[in-house]
Amino acid sequence: MKEKDKITGLTGRENLNAENELLKIKLKSEFGMKDMNSQLPAELENEWLNYIYNFEKLHKEAKEISIYEKLGKPEYKKIADLNNEEVTSELSRLLNLMEENNLILNFLCDYDDRIKYEFITEELFAEEIEDVRIEGMMTNFIYEEFHQNHEYDIKEAVSSYFNYFLCQEINEEHIC
Repeated sequence: MKEKDKITGLTGRENLNAENELLKIKLKSEFGMKDMNSQLPAELENEWLNYIYNFEKLHKEAKEISIYEKLGKPEYKKIADLNNEEVTSELSRLLNLMEENNLILNFLCDYDDRIKYEFITEELFAEEIEDVRIEGMMTNFIYEEFHQNHEYDIKEAVSSYFNYFLCQEINEEHIC
């Protein structure tokens, strides 16, 4: 016979299932989650539900700070005060500092280091993000989401279209 809890009168498995159901109710009521059904064993489901609950709670309670603040308000020079060699060096320093703070800036195209440095110091630093630190989680930014590169977008759209078109198997549905 399985051992029952003296307070609830439930077995360990029943307690775990009840806790999982309670966590699902909390996720629905506090964060508006939809159906949280899974096929996981009760122990794994409990771990998963607790992870989601803690993650959502962390984000709900997080305050907004600028990227400049998140980086510890690093000293930097205005772009006009730097020569090309200094720009490259300072850009590298800032990108390394960002990576140390789990922030990544991607460029889909090649740009001059001056453009990159100016973007970071004059635009990206002002962006507000949640002050959340989760081990192994990175926050990514893409330059082209701030400054659209139409030539790149057109080339990608055409390339995607032709890749799709050329990779389709010809079957009776495609024959006119």
